[in-house]
Amino acid sequence: MAREGDNVEDVRKPTARYYKVLRSAHMERAEEIADGQLTFYKELSYDIKPTASDSLAFAHQCSPMRLALELRRQRVRTLEINEPAMVSAWPILIQILLTTWWARRRRRLELVAYAIENLPVEEQIYAKLRVRASFVGRIGRFCAKHFTNRLTRIAFGTSAARDLYFRLSPAVAPLISRQFPAFPSASKDKRPVRKIPLSVLFVGALDERKGIRLTMDAWTEVSKMLPKAQLTILGKGALEREVAEWCEQIPSATLTVDPPRGEIHEKLGAASVLVLFSQRTPGWREQIGLPIVEALSHGCTVATTDETGVAEELRRRGHTVIPADSSASVAARALTDALLNPLEPDSVIAGLPSVDGRLAAHIWLMGGTLPLNESADAKRNGED
Repeated sequence: MAREGDNVEDVRKPTARYYKVLRSAHMERAEEIADGQLTFYKELSYDIKPTASDSLAFAHQCSPMRLALELRRQRVRTLEINEPAMVSAWPILIQILLTTWWARRRRRLELVAYAIENLPVEEQIYAKLRVRASFVGRIGRFCAKHFTNRLTRIAFGTSAARDLYFRLSPAVAPLISRQFPAFPSASKDKRPVRKIPLSVLFVGALDERKGIRLTMDAWTEVSKMLPKAQLTILGKGALEREVAEWCEQIPSATLTVDPPRGEIHEKLGAASVLVLFSQRTPGWREQIGLPIVEALSHGCTVATTDETGVAEELRRRGHTVIPADSSASVAARALTDALLNPLEPDSVIAGLPSVDGRLAAHIWLMGGTLPLNESADAKRNGED
């Protein structure tokens, strides 16, 4: 029998995951998942072409009602489902709970979830119904608590998600959970990382949520304090024209619309600072921020707001985190400080976990074992 402290092992018992929406990121991660992992989904994301038959070979489309039959036919013992605090997935969660009731009662199936939601359930419901009534919030919290209490295990990717679930289910969630920082694993490439001094990179949607307007307002001041500093913007979105016109007026700022993935990683490799001043909007809050995760893997110093679910982890590691409602002047000072005093790229990378956080969470959820150092790190984060 495997012991905690052994090397990472494949999850050997029949396991499966069910997605409301199958995304390209799920497909990319499928290569890291052990053989025997089944993936079911209801619908495809916009970023997956239906003609990508080779890429979809590992996944099976089926309705939540049919899922129970597939699980029984495949003799699946552990099923990962959408997290309970994801209000948009509740119709599917209800169907899954109903159709798997007998299997769960007979202890033939256990339900698990990976959680990164950090927006309170009542705020999600208010945004959908456009009704701010206290009884609606109470009903929503009750439902989320009920769904959480049906799980066997729940893995948190961020401290913000952990805090949200501990408030929802204080009696159960702490007993069935562990936290795995949603950070990439440290690169095995030991060559020193070289950055372009005074360089800032923005990657993401050009809209209010990602804080592009605050970034532009702050950069107007930064460019006066640090004339040699350079800002590169990569993305597309509703404010694309406004950003392009602004860049024409600011010599130190450039915009590249919708660049390929290869170029994004090339820019991340050269940038000293990654900026993502995320802003909360009705029904949405930055759970993690893919640009943040990828920037860390390249050794960048991160400048962001306290709206991201990993704000606590970033602050603890020495990155720059400001209140989301900060003025342009405060944001400018934060960016200037990050540019003048960036973290050592090699130390940023060295501080990453030995196993990708999402992969480590998957292994634990499915009953696998982790390396001793990764297991200890997960326990420490769960107790913070």
